[in-house]
Amino acid sequence: MWDVTEWAVLTWLKCTVFLAVGVGAGWLYFGVGSGGFTLVCLGAVLAELYATRQLAREWAHEAGMRWWWSG
Repeated sequence: MWDVTEWAVLTWLKCTVFLAVGVGAGWLYFGVGSGGFTLVCLGAVLAELYATRQLAREWAHEAGMRWWWSG
């Protein structure tokens, strides 16, 4: 089960870093006070929530098959 947990955490960190780089690029391109930057941030937050939810589902499915009582 720990290998599935490690995979999920590393995948989440990769997604978070990718989105943070995207927000940084939006900050450099649009500037902080623009509506474009707000949309980039909103899109990153929604993508993070979606990715986290999907990773949690995947983890629950994979980890559920590896518990000692399901073997």
